[in-house]
This record gives sequence, structure tokens and C-alpha cells, in this order.
Amino acid sequence: MTLPGLVAEYLRDRLFERRLPLCVTLDKENRIISIDGSRRESLLADTQLGAKIDEALPVLVGHPMTETVELPLVGLADGVFDIHVLPNPSGAFVVLLDSGLEHELLQRSQQTTNEVRLLHANQSKLIRRMREMIGELVEARSELDHRRREAEKHAVQQTRFIAMMSHEFRTPLASIINYADLALDSTADSATITRSNEAISRASRHLSTLVEAVLDDAKIEAGQVKVSISPFAVTELIEDLTMIMAPLAAEKSLGFSAMVSDAVPSYIETDATVIRQILINLLGNAIKFTDAGAITLNVDWRNDAIHLVVTDTGPGIPVADRERMLEAFERGQRRDREGAGLGLSICAKLANLLEGKVEIDSGYQGGCRIIVNLPATDAGEPNTPSPVLPQPSSADTAKASAVILLCDDDEDMLALAEYYLHQVGYALLLARDGLEAVEKALAYDPDLILMDINTPRLNGVDATNRLRQSGFTKPIIALTASDARYFDQAAFSDYLRKPIQMPRLMQEINKQLG
Repeated sequence: MTLPGLVAEYLRDRLFERRLPLCVTLDKENRIISIDGSRRESLLADTQLGAKIDEALPVLVGHPMTETVELPLVGLADGVFDIHVLPNPSGAFVVLLDSGLEHELLQRSQQTTNEVRLLHANQSKLIRRMREMIGELVEARSELDHRRREAEKHAVQQTRFIAMMSHEFRTPLASIINYADLALDSTADSATITRSNEAISRASRHLSTLVEAVLDDAKIEAGQVKVSISPFAVTELIEDLTMIMAPLAAEKSLGFSAMVSDAVPSYIETDATVIRQILINLLGNAIKFTDAGAITLNVDWRNDAIHLVVTDTGPGIPVADRERMLEAFERGQRRDREGAGLGLSICAKLANLLEGKVEIDSGYQGGCRIIVNLPATDAGEPNTPSPVLPQPSSADTAKASAVILLCDDDEDMLALAEYYLHQVGYALLLARDGLEAVEKALAYDPDLILMDINTPRLNGVDATNRLRQSGFTKPIIALTASDARYFDQAAFSDYLRKPIQMPRLMQEINKQLG
């Protein structure tokens, strides 16, 4: 391409003015013949003619002088240059063009590019964080809505649970009161008193089981019941229920019968407490709503499930009400009887815990028939059940003489523990409140203390702390009806939950006394 002379001259002047070219002439041996240009004094001021070019410009080491070479933006001591190698017949020319301005512009461009990239990266991070914050906000709102619904649900469940437990307590309490009155009757013979005491004992144990369930349920959502699967004798359970229910039916001049089919295994494995609660509800409702006739309980075994049928001769449940009667607080069209309408709902929920179901026999006429199917396992041959109040075993016998201080305000607990502890060979000191326990412990220095947590005047935790501060170092076992997490356990050697089984207490005492 040919440019007009004026233009070519102008561009040449501009190039010389801006790039300050420096030309180094080389011979065929790459020795410097001459150095021409405006930057000679500073750039190659110390270079002698006749020197090798690669000594003056080490950057050219290894580059052939017989080929055109362009090295852009080469950093030298005096600045940044573009280096061009131009071969000719007598040697070569090395031209250095000042690239300081281009380099500065390039650096600025790169810096701007980097700043833009950084800005974009920060902007992306900001956008990403904003999205995360929006997501977190949505999640937080969703979680708050969920928590609110859970709280509302929990409040409803808690109310229903309290109502359910109140419903559960009434029947065994009524049995205890009636049998206690019977046992206190001056005309009652010894056989009647014995039967009454046995019935009171069974009903009391059932109430104790319910109380334990309430304490366990306090740790989980209200309305839930903890399932405990273990073997139990079906006939014993039915006999216990008969002892509770038959007198209640007799008070209304109703017949009562319970029959266990030969097909039912002697021992089955499921939750006996749940089954007991279901049957007490169903039988209690049957007695309450029946004014004449009889109540029957039939127990059968079908397809690896216990089959329970409660039948009464009461007014029955209208067909229109039968489906919704399994819902909580539903009482159907009959509202002339007391009750919150929880009985069948309680049974349905309890059966669901065991993966079973409750049905109302829609084809039954002249009364009501409730059918309960609960999956269970045949537990095999029955084991000999433990007596209600077993004698201490040889393993519980005191290994050495020791004095035990028992602090409890429950007279029955004191009497029972005194019986067992004396039987196994321990001496016993009794205290009925925390202050008395502290006084006797410091006065008599017992070998071990059984400390009830809830005692008059001074509670068990404060009493124990006071003893430890006074230098008492021997074992102190806490006795509590609540969860041990709700009191400071640091001062105690161990703790036992009430109601306490005496063999378990003996084992713990022997363990602590070593």
C-alpha cells in the first residue's frame, strides 16, 4: 500500500516523536557496528561498538538474526520496548521502539478489566447473597408458619391429651374407691377383703402405669403415647380387667362376662398397657351407656393379631353417627350422658399406635359392638410370673452390715422400704423431710442415703447439697417421680425413678456399697 508523501512523512514524524526509535546495526557476526537514534545515551550508553548484541540485549539470546523477529513489550532497565529484528545481506538491524505509553495504557486497560471483573464478581456475589437471603427469608417465614401451626396443633393435642388422661383415670379410681369401701365394711369377711385388696392393687398398678406414661409423654409432643412392646399373659390381663369392670356393671344390675378363645396364645408380645387402656375405655363406655342387659368381652386370635370384641345391649350408635364417632369430641345425637366424646377417639388413636384399627360393627342391631384388631406376636410358652411382692433374693442380701438413711414423706414407701431393707440385712434410719435427713445424716453418719427429691421443709436437692458442703462424702441416691434432667444431679451418686421396684433398689444399694 502506497501513502501520499505528506501522509507518510506525517506518520513518520509522529512515530519518531512517540516511539523514539533506536536502531542497532549488526554485522554478520552479530556484532554492533553502530547505534543510531534519540535514546542511545540512556538505553545503550554503556554499550561499546563491536560488542555482541546478546551481551547488550540478553533478551535476544537464542533468537536467530537471520529471520524477522518481533518481541513486543520487553521490559528493559530503561523502560518497556518493542524489539524488531530485521535481517539484511550484510548483517541485521535491531530496532527498539519505546512502548511505555502502550504499556501504561495496557496496564490501565488490564486494571480496568480486572476492576470490572471484580465488580462483576462482587455483583454476582451480592446477587447470589440476595437470592440466598430471599431464600432464607422464605424459609424462615415458612418455618415460622410451620412452628405456628405446630404450636396450635400442640395446644389442641395438649388439651385433648389432658382430657384423655382424665377419662383414663376415672374408671380405675372408681374401682379403687368401691373396693376400698367394701374392704372397710365391718361385715366383710376375709375372702372379700382379700379380693378387694387384690383389685385395689391391680387398679393401683394400672394408675401407676398411666402416671408413668404421662411423665414420659411430657418429653414428647402432647397427645403421643410411648409404645413398649413386651410379652404378657392375655388371661391375666383379662382377669384384671374383669376385677375392675364387673363391680361397676353390677352396680347398674348389668351382666358382665369376658371370654378368651382357646386359639389365643398364652403369652403374646405387644403393648399390654395400650390394650388395657383401649379395653377400659370401651368397657367403661359400654357400662355407662347401657341401662339393662349385659356387656361381653370376647378375645380371639386371627391372622397374627389379637381380636377384641366389646358388645353391649345399650341404645347403640345410629348409622349416621358411626363414622364420625371415632373422631375426638364427637358424641353423636345422644347428649343425655356425661362425657366429652373422647372414648372411641382415644381407642382409635391408641390402636393406631400399634398399627391396628377400631371399627364399629355397622350390621349389629339392638346395641353396640366395637371390634378392635391389633397385630401381635405369639410369645411362646408362658414364663412363671413374678409375685406382686416378691421376697428378696439371695443376690440382694447385704454383703456387709450397713446403715441406710431413707428420706421420704410417703408413709407407704417408708414402710415398704423398711420391710425390704430389714429382710436383706440393712439397718435403717427414717427421715420424713429434708431437714430431718440432714440432721440425722450428720449425727449418725449412715453408709448410704436414699433421698426423695420432693420433701417438705427442705427439698432433696438442697438437703443433699447441704450435706456435701458439710463434708458428707458417702453415696446418696436420688428418688424422683420426675425426669432427672429437671434437677441438678451433680451431688448425687445415682438416681432411681418412682415408682421404684424393690429388687431394683436392692441392686443399686449393693452396687453403691460395693
